[in-house]
This record gives sequence, C-alpha cells and structure tokens, in this order.
Amino acid sequence: MTNQSNADPKRELLRHALATVAYRGAKALRDAPANFSEFDPEKGVRPAGKLLAHMGDLMDWALSIAIGKREWRDSQPLAWERKWNAFLRL
Repeated sequence: MTNQSNADPKRELLRHALATVAYRGAKALRDAPANFSEFDPEKGVRPAGKLLAHMGDLMDWALSIAIGKREWRDSQPLAWERKWNAFLRL
C-alpha cells in the first residue's frame, strides 16, 4: 500500500481507473450463462466474447505503450470460462 504523502497522483488515477473497469466488468459478467460469449445483439455489434477479447487487447496495448513497445495484438476469443478467469485476474 502506498503512503498518501508520496503517492504519484497519475499512478493512483490509473490504478483507480483499472480497478473500476475490473470491478464493473466483473459485476456485469458474474453468473452469465455459458453461451453468453456468443450472444450477438445485432449486426455490426461485437458478440460478448469478442468484446471481452478486445478489452483485453486494449489493456495489453496500453501496457506495451507504457513499457515503450507500442505493440497491438488482435486476440481471438477464448472459451468463456478462460475469458472470465483471465478478466478476474486483472
């Protein structure tokens, strides 16, 4: 835990933002049915599994920028249980 007197405000903001995404994402996905990954709301909208994979790609891309590489990956959706468990590890 950081000492508030010497905490980097930018780092704390990023930490809070990522924690919020993880919390809200986990809350939305908790107890989702096994076939939720394939749910396709309408043409032109990503199915839930592809959307979750894209969110992971965005976070991975941000990390690559932070370490000076700027590398994009276009991940394919994993099995729903693996996606859910990977998301919870954030």
